[in-house]
Amino acid sequence: MDRLIELYSPMLTGLCLHLCQNRADAEDLFQDTWERVLKESRKRDLSDIAYAKAWIARICTNLYIDRARKKTRERRAEFDSNEEKEAFLQNIPDSSRREEYAELYDALERLNPGLKSVIVLKYFHGYSDSQIAEILGIPEGTVRSRLHQGKLKLRSDLSE
Repeated sequence: MDRLIELYSPMLTGLCLHLCQNRADAEDLFQDTWERVLKESRKRDLSDIAYAKAWIARICTNLYIDRARKKTRERRAEFDSNEEKEAFLQNIPDSSRREEYAELYDALERLNPGLKSVIVLKYFHGYSDSQIAEILGIPEGTVRSRLHQGKLKLRSDLSE
């Protein structure tokens, strides 16, 4: 278990931050993901998991989607403060285009959880369509459809 945490914590941290866009929620999701991995490790031999990275990402993404479904209709602020948002945006590699990225993250936040999770896994974490299908437990055609729908909505939102 320690080896899994050592290997996949950086990936999981990034995924949680991209999905939640809120440090406190990302930390909760990170913790809950490892808790679920630990719980599952008691039921099975982790050496049998051929794609541990995808398995952990699937657990994380499913937990995120479950939480998003349970939220009430009221929208929470994307970040608790401007300082937190700035700290998050500092991690984006090309600082000359930070405002463009801020608009992208605002647009991402407005997507429904199903579309957002597919976009984040594909374009922020580099998973293939088949890997995303495995992570989310959906058909590959559904992944491609959600990618298409998500990109259309993002294009529309960003063009305004």
